[in-house]
Amino acid sequence: MRKLVTVPLLALAFAISSRADIPVLKEGDCWTYETRPCEDGSFLVIRKIETSPEGEVVHISIFGLRIKSSTASSGSTDRIQHLPIFARALRASLKEKVQKTIPEIDWARGYRSWSEAHAGGFNEPVSKCVAITEQVLDRGTKH
Repeated sequence: MRKLVTVPLLALAFAISSRADIPVLKEGDCWTYETRPCEDGSFLVIRKIETSPEGEVVHISIFGLRIKSSTASSGSTDRIQHLPIFARALRASLKEKVQKTIPEIDWARGYRSWSEAHAGGFNEPVSKCVAITEQVLDRGTKH
């Protein structure tokens, strides 16, 4: 009889302990994440969290990047102002919550464009999202 009770209790204990490892996402929090090799000091800030039919979408800004951008006057940028990503993909990339000074940027402009387009979100690790964004920006038109 004891074995029958022990197995479900162990399963419950495992489920609770593994839930404790799931990062809690909160607007305004800054996180480090699994970066690309050249961007070890990069961090992200959670701007907005909302629910869509496809799942929870988290809107983030990312700083400390080295992105080639043909649209930037210097040929590169160190940030992504707005990036929508599904929470499950974001959580898999997060490393540590950190305290950072958040540079002032107009992330809401990108959010409004996203919202008006009824767009989805990235479902890839943050570092892959950065690489995809770089490909798009590097193909853009110079000012």
